Amino acid sequence: MFHPVVIGRPGASRALRLCLDSVIGLGDAWIIRPDQVVLSWRKQELGAGAEP
Repeated sequence: MFHPVVIGRPGASRALRLCLDSVIGLGDAWIIRPDQVVLSWRKQELGAGAEP
């Protein structure tokens, strides 16, 4: 996660862009929000009816 004060700086923005470009370039990347990670984990560990 990136704090707005940090990511709003030119150097940090460039570093994030380069990182994302690199990850996307791998071809099989899963870039999601933290809440989506939790939902995916719940479905895998607790079953399909695990959503709140």
